[in-house]
Amino acid sequence: MKPSYLQNCLGKGREYYREEGKSKERTRILEQTWQKEFYRIATSQLPQRHFISCDVGHLYGSKGLVDFYINDSLKWMIEIDREGDRLKNHVERFDTSLPDVPMESEEKRGKKRQARKKKKKEDKKEEIEIEEEHINRGTEFGIYREIERNEWVVIDFRHRLNYVSRPISYDNLWIVRYDDDFKSAIIERKGKEDLEINFMGDSIPSFSLGSQGKNFVFCGS
Repeated sequence: MKPSYLQNCLGKGREYYREEGKSKERTRILEQTWQKEFYRIATSQLPQRHFISCDVGHLYGSKGLVDFYINDSLKWMIEIDREGDRLKNHVERFDTSLPDVPMESEEKRGKKRQARKKKKKEDKKEEIEIEEEHINRGTEFGIYREIERNEWVVIDFRHRLNYVSRPISYDNLWIVRYDDDFKSAIIERKGKEDLEINFMGDSIPSFSLGSQGKNFVFCGS
């Protein structure tokens, strides 16, 4: 990735935090900005026999659109996140173990919520909770199930100040810790040693997205 672009781009949002009892403000790069830079690098580094597509899903009958899809024989699915925002939701979109739940409009879900509020106290609380979970799962859980895949990954770009080191619980999650200068980063993965990479330099590291032994170049000059 290009440090000068990431340093100077205006595609950022405000973030509020507390330090020494005081409320402070800082900016962080938006998710779609990371997506665009990732796409720029991917298109320049992938071999000609492979190509990357954005927002893939409808052609497979999917209810959701995965950020990136490297097709042909690879069938790699890539989802971009930033600063741990709704990280659990991003990962669970790839879940294949859940039953197929019809997608409902927000208006219809709202009417169901209103109807539940009118129910008398003696109604069975357990049944209401089960129904609520069923509706919520229809909006996020497993919405990428129908998309053909060999490998998938969620890449979470996270500033070092927003990261508290703890064991990673998801097999298909990469946390990319970066600094303000965007010149290097550390990638953390479950059960793997931390991998330090340079966003710009003489050597461009590459590593495999999965078990196929094919390498995908993550950074470029």
